[in-house]
Amino acid sequence: MYGKAEKYIYYLAHGGVVGIMNLVYLANIEDKPELTPETYKKNFKGTRSYQAEILSSLSVGEVNTRFRVYR
Repeated sequence: MYGKAEKYIYYLAHGGVVGIMNLVYLANIEDKPELTPETYKKNFKGTRSYQAEILSSLSVGEVNTRFRVYR
């Protein structure tokens, strides 16, 4: 509908994959921890938190959007 972008546009997907990995593997969300500012800082701002880099994106006309998620 909007045509191809000149650069990758991936903010929502990037935040989603990083957030899910941090919640599942660092915050142990299945144990229902209290979601406080301290929990956020510990699991999303620490040196152990997950990061992601984009490998391909539909926004520039590639076949799919792919990320590599790492710690």
